[in-house]
Amino acid sequence: MNGRIGAEEIWYGRMGKTLRLLEEIRGCLLEERSAILLFPEGIFWEETFAKKVRQMAGNASAHRMFKELIDTGDDPGRLCLKELCSKAVRDEYWPGEPIGQFLGEKKEITFHNNFLLVRGICSGKSLRAWLSFIEEYEKHVRQDEPSAVFLLECCLKDVEGSLPVLRCETGLQDCHIFCLMAAEEAGTASAWTDYLAELAYQAGRGNSEFCARLLAQPKELFQNPVQTIVACAEGFEFEGGFHGEESGIMESAKYMEAAESKATSAVWKAQVVQLFPKLEQFRYRFISEHEAGLRHHLPIPDGNGEQITDPFDLEFGNLIYIVHMDGVRFAPSDWEKIQFCRAARNTLAHNKVLTVEEVEQVMRM
Repeated sequence: MNGRIGAEEIWYGRMGKTLRLLEEIRGCLLEERSAILLFPEGIFWEETFAKKVRQMAGNASAHRMFKELIDTGDDPGRLCLKELCSKAVRDEYWPGEPIGQFLGEKKEITFHNNFLLVRGICSGKSLRAWLSFIEEYEKHVRQDEPSAVFLLECCLKDVEGSLPVLRCETGLQDCHIFCLMAAEEAGTASAWTDYLAELAYQAGRGNSEFCARLLAQPKELFQNPVQTIVACAEGFEFEGGFHGEESGIMESAKYMEAAESKATSAVWKAQVVQLFPKLEQFRYRFISEHEAGLRHHLPIPDGNGEQITDPFDLEFGNLIYIVHMDGVRFAPSDWEKIQFCRAARNTLAHNKVLTVEEVEQVMRM
C-alpha cells in the first residue's frame, strides 16, 4: 500500500464504529470525564489507536498532560504512585494509607492534570482494581483541584462498573467492509478487488490485522492464495487481545498440514462466493443469446426424467449435450466455454479449489 492510505488509517479513519468510538472519546476528553473503553473483539492496530487518543487529548486541553500506563495486574495505586508521581510525593506517602485517598487529598500535584490512558486491561479482576482506585481517588479530590481523567482500555466481553462504557464491538461485517476498502486501496485491478477482499476475509474471519497483511501482497495472494495465507499465518503476531471468530489458520500455522487444510477451505469459500455467481451469470447470458436455437431442441428430459420445456431451466450438462449435437446453430467455441463452466462448477461443488488460470478464465467470461 505504498503511497496510499495505510490499513490502520482505513480502520480508524473510515470505519463507522471506530469513528464513533473516537468521537465519544473526544467528548470525554473535552468534558474531562473518565470512561471505560471496551473492545470485546480486541484492539486492532493498538499503537495507532493510542496515537489517535494522544492527539485528541492534546487538542482537548493545553493545560493537561497525556500519559499512558500498561496494566501490570498489580495494585493500580502503586503503579500510579511509582510511574506518575515525583519522588517528593512518593516520600510523603505513608504505607497502609489508601493510595487513592492519599493522591486525592494532595494539593497542586501534577497527577491531577493527567489524561491517563490505561492500556492492556484483560481481566475483570484488573478492571475492578482500577475502578476501586479511581472511586477512592475521586472521592477525596478537593473541590478546588482538577481531577485526573482515566480512560481504561479493556479487552473483555462485557463489564460492569461505575464509569460510563464506550463500546467498540466490531464483527465479521465490519471486517468484510474493511477488506473491500483495503483491497481497493491496495491498487489492484478493479476486476480482482472483490475476489482478493473475499480471500482475505475468509482467511482472517474477523481479524482485520491479518486480513490487511494478506492484502498488502495482492499479487501473491491472487497467484498462490493457499501458500500466501499459510506463510502470513506462520509469522503473524497479534497483541491486541483478539478473541473473535477465528478460522484457526493462525493457530494451526505450526502444523503445516492443518494450516494448509484451513487455508484451502478459506480459498474455496471465497471462490464459491465470488465465482459461482459468475458461472451462473454466464449460463443465463448464453441462454438469453441463444434462446431460439436452444428452444428448437426442447423438450428434453432432465436428470429426474421430467421434461424441460423452458430454455432457462437448462443446466450446463443439458447445454453441453445440445451444443455438441447441433453444429449448425452453435460454434465449437460455445461448446468449449460451456464445457469449462461445467467443469469449474463441478470442481467447486466438490469442495475443491480452482487454479489461478481457471479463476482468471471465469473472471473474464
